[in-house]
Amino acid sequence: MPDDPLERARVRIWAEMATSKVCRPALAVVSQALILRTRCDSKVQREYYKMLMAQDSEEQETAKKAFFERCREFARAMDPIEGSNGAFFLGSRFTLVDIALAPYWQRFLLVGGFYRGLKLPQDEPEFRRLEAWWKAVQARPGFARTRVCDERLIASYSQYSRNLGTSEYAKNLQSALSAKSRAAQGLARKSSAGYAAMAVSFGIGALAGAGIAAALARR
Repeated sequence: MPDDPLERARVRIWAEMATSKVCRPALAVVSQALILRTRCDSKVQREYYKMLMAQDSEEQETAKKAFFERCREFARAMDPIEGSNGAFFLGSRFTLVDIALAPYWQRFLLVGGFYRGLKLPQDEPEFRRLEAWWKAVQARPGFARTRVCDERLIASYSQYSRNLGTSEYAKNLQSALSAKSRAAQGLARKSSAGYAAMAVSFGIGALAGAGIAAALARR
C-alpha cells in the first residue's frame, strides 16, 4: 500500500469499486483541506453479469453499454502514463487495486467475448489506458502463475450464459432480472389494454356520430 494516506484511501476505494461496488469519487477542497468523497451505488460486476445472464438481445446491449461506462470511470481514476511511469493503477506501483481487478478482467474479456461477443472499444483513450494496464498485469510472474486456464474458465460460466447460475449472486441477479422483465410485460399489457380501450371509445364515438348524422339527414 502507498505511504501517503490519501493514496491509500484512493487504492482502497477503487479496489472496492473493482470487486464489489461502483464508487464515483470526487475531490473537493474545503477550507483548504483535500477531502475524498465517494458515492457507491451498485455492484461493479452487475452490468457485466446482467449482460452475460440476460437472454434478450436488447437487455444484453443495454447492460454492455452500462458496463463500458463503468470501465471508463475506472480508467479516468488511473494515473496517466507519462514518460517512464508504469501502466498500473498508480503508474509504476503494483497495488491492491491491480490485484483486485485482474482476475475479473480476465473473465470480462474471455468469458464475455466467448458468450456475448464482447469487444472493448479501441478508439477511446480510457480503453487504451485499460489495455496498457492489462498488458502490464499479464507480464507479472505472479499473475501468470495464478491465472485460470482459459478453457476451464469458459466452461465454468456456461450456466451463467444460459441464466442458470446457482451461486447466491446469480440467484439474486436472476430475481432482479425476472422482476424487471415482469414489470416490462405488465407495462406492455397495460399499454395494450389502454390502446384497446381508446379504440373502443373511438369506435363508439364514431358510431354515435354516424347515428346523429343520419338522424339529422332524415329531418
